[in-house]
Amino acid sequence: MARTAPGTTTRAGAHHAAAREALLRYVLRPPIAEERVEPQQDGLVRLSLKRAFADGTVAVDMDPLSLLCHLAASVPPPRFHTVKYAGVLASASRPRWRASASDRAL
Repeated sequence: MARTAPGTTTRAGAHHAAAREALLRYVLRPPIAEERVEPQQDGLVRLSLKRAFADGTVAVDMDPLSLLCHLAASVPPPRFHTVKYAGVLASASRPRWRASASDRAL
């Protein structure tokens, strides 16, 4: 399975089954690993955390609807950029041209 560097365009041609499979696995991966979600006897769902919190909490119990609400809240709205640039790298920054060497001859 071919891997690409972060930030590069991923393409999967019609005759590249391995590239299509890799792209689909990436797009269809779940937001939470299945091994970390456990249904409990009392109807709650236990979500095991990757790392313990500072207070020692290693799992969170919640009802299934609350888990779905937390998952839905992490999905950005359509056409909403999740990466924001501030300071000199912001698109409306006046001194941005100084930080960019693409327009100047080196």
